[in-house]
Amino acid sequence: MHESLSLAHVSKLPSYLRARAKAAKNGSSSDLTFLLRFVPATDTKRMLLLPLIFVHLDPSGIPTSHDLDSILSDTSRHQELDRITGALAALHAISEMLDPQSVISPDAYTDLWPRVYQWTIFVHGHWEVIPGMDLGAAYRATAINILTFHREASLEAAVDKAPGLRYIIAEYWSKIMRGDISTDVQFPPILTFLFNSTGSKDKTKFMEIVEGCGGSGSLAYLLVQQINHIAAGQVTEPAIEGMNAVIQVLWQHGKPLLTGILDHGGAKALIDAISFCEEARYSDLEAGEKVHVGVIYLLGCLESRAGATWVSQALSAGLLRFIAVLGRARQTETDVMFNTYSMLQRILRYILPNLLTDYKLVRQIPDALPEALSITSTQSFSTCIIYPFWTEFIELVRERLGALDFWLERRSMSPNSCENSQCRKAGPKGALKKCAGCGLAWYCSRECQTADWAAVHRASCRALKMTDLSGARQRDYIRAILQHNFKSPEIITTVLLQQARFMYANPGVDFLTVYDFTRNGRGIDSTKVRKSTPAWSQVKPRSDYAGAPGARLAHLLQSAGNIHIHLIVLSFELVNPHEPKRVVPMWSTPQVRDELSRVVQAFPRGLQSSALDAALVKPLRALATRAAKPMQDVYY
Repeated sequence: MHESLSLAHVSKLPSYLRARAKAAKNGSSSDLTFLLRFVPATDTKRMLLLPLIFVHLDPSGIPTSHDLDSILSDTSRHQELDRITGALAALHAISEMLDPQSVISPDAYTDLWPRVYQWTIFVHGHWEVIPGMDLGAAYRATAINILTFHREASLEAAVDKAPGLRYIIAEYWSKIMRGDISTDVQFPPILTFLFNSTGSKDKTKFMEIVEGCGGSGSLAYLLVQQINHIAAGQVTEPAIEGMNAVIQVLWQHGKPLLTGILDHGGAKALIDAISFCEEARYSDLEAGEKVHVGVIYLLGCLESRAGATWVSQALSAGLLRFIAVLGRARQTETDVMFNTYSMLQRILRYILPNLLTDYKLVRQIPDALPEALSITSTQSFSTCIIYPFWTEFIELVRERLGALDFWLERRSMSPNSCENSQCRKAGPKGALKKCAGCGLAWYCSRECQTADWAAVHRASCRALKMTDLSGARQRDYIRAILQHNFKSPEIITTVLLQQARFMYANPGVDFLTVYDFTRNGRGIDSTKVRKSTPAWSQVKPRSDYAGAPGARLAHLLQSAGNIHIHLIVLSFELVNPHEPKRVVPMWSTPQVRDELSRVVQAFPRGLQSSALDAALVKPLRALATRAAKPMQDVYY
């Protein structure tokens, strides 16, 4: 036992206090309380009372739950109740001697800690039945004791492993954040103990925190509020410590919190938190690490099942500006310790392009873009490592915004051909009626609708209602993207050239055209686009899709040469970009394809690819002008 805890020190007290000290030594809580009030924590004589405090924290005096019931109901057992009161006073006294600067030798912590811990667990487990207990004061004392002992290297592991402590501190933090308790205890040490210490990695300890906060939904709310609180202040060392801790817990344990964080405006909070650490990373190495893991967590949010909602919130919260700021600060792959740039690249190349087929998200872009462009138009950004990916992304954005304007202008335009493959009757606007189920298929008569329903539409109608494209407006916007791209002679010519090459190399083979809507159409022949970027359009043999799932596509494939099939790829699996995740089939009349076939058939066999391309220049230029309108007439 450390010498400062020896009862011999009590004899050094002034004579007028010795009688009280003797009574306190024998277990009198009232005498201990008197001494603690008479000798404040700032008085050097307070250290002489430490042995008495140590005595009153003897764990042998902790009653069981059964004993506590009888103690409270039996007045003859007042001495045992007095023991609880004395221990509570001792816990408060310890906290007073540790804060703001410890007057207790750290060498004594090892002896004090087991007693402080056991009484702390008891007090907080039975506070509602302890007479006269000030809960706010008890929480404050507990926080000071635990956090101080945890900072001592020799005790860090023991405090980390001790069960129940994170529950208590999490409950305290929760009450502070909700305004139930006021305190002068600083947030950063609390957050570090809860979320950024060695024990924080343990799932059992994390569940203590969840329970202490009142559930995962409450924890998510508190984390968002804590981020907002820190981000609204100055970038100081304690604030950096606190923000580092919050990002750490999101990275390590944040997956179960996704829904709750999103519900409480978590996209903005997360962007603010990472931005805060980005500002601090030049003065704090750990903050640089937290920028990296924070972006990883953000990436997981944007890729989750609720990814579209996360992106929508993030766009409103300045996601594009955030990417531009982080990108500008990363000039090369070697000038930063953590490869945050690769996460930004992933967002620009895969996540956002995959969602830019959603017209609701595209409508948010005009408000989200100006601030980002003011950064990316600078010379310093043009030399950063993500510049090529940003350039490609902006080309796609401009294309989508153009398609949005095109769609809004022509939204009232209806298809002009009956969906029944045995009819295909064209008619003026208003002459066709749409399917009430999917709002996508159009028919000239009830008879045609009945026939098509029995043949194929029953399955495809149900399938359409189960996809992300169940809304008629969303499906019309997908069609508008293709129609808008086919306003460009450059794009039309490139697509026709691809088809002509296929026809020449594979005479008589039926084909379909696949369009990757995660890429911009104007980038298909651009030297700025990286070699790993897949082409916007590709020509494939129909036989490649003979076993493809989906009644609608199967039905279209059966139509052989009567129509031309278009496959719209809306997103690619991020792990394997060569396997499409969502594919939407469309069709058009074979007019352009048949005319192109006649052009190709006029060429002699055996031409080299360069000679073929040269021979196609003039006829394709003429055909592209005539093909614009029929190529825009695509149907579901």
